[in-house]
Amino acid sequence: MINALIVAFLSINITIGYVVASVLFSHLESAVAGKIMGLFFSGLYIIDVLILLAVILILFLRKQRGFYKQGWLWVSLLLILLNALYLSPIMAQLKLAGADAQALGMSFSGWHAVSQIIFMLALGFVIIWWLFVYSKTYSASTD
Repeated sequence: MINALIVAFLSINITIGYVVASVLFSHLESAVAGKIMGLFFSGLYIIDVLILLAVILILFLRKQRGFYKQGWLWVSLLLILLNALYLSPIMAQLKLAGADAQALGMSFSGWHAVSQIIFMLALGFVIIWWLFVYSKTYSASTD
């Protein structure tokens, strides 16, 4: 079950974050593609949080606890929440305010870059956990 959830998490994020975004921005005006991607990411963040919480809950119910073992997942969850609850609203306000608008000294493109780095880190931490902690710590028979 955990493998299926992690594969779903990674597949959805890579598909929407990189494949869909590339197609939209190559075929639509930047403003329209950005608006559509903003809607996709709003839904994606909810799905991400639910999947990571489900994985953590399954591990907890199996009595496979320990921050060291689940730390990568918790950090990914926090990064996703940071993007969803803090960075996305800032970027939405900057888009409404116009091209010259800034928040905390950065324009939309600066915040977008920060958001992308956080997105990649969250994915990377889940991959690290899956490949190096889960596969070595938990037996395949419990999945």
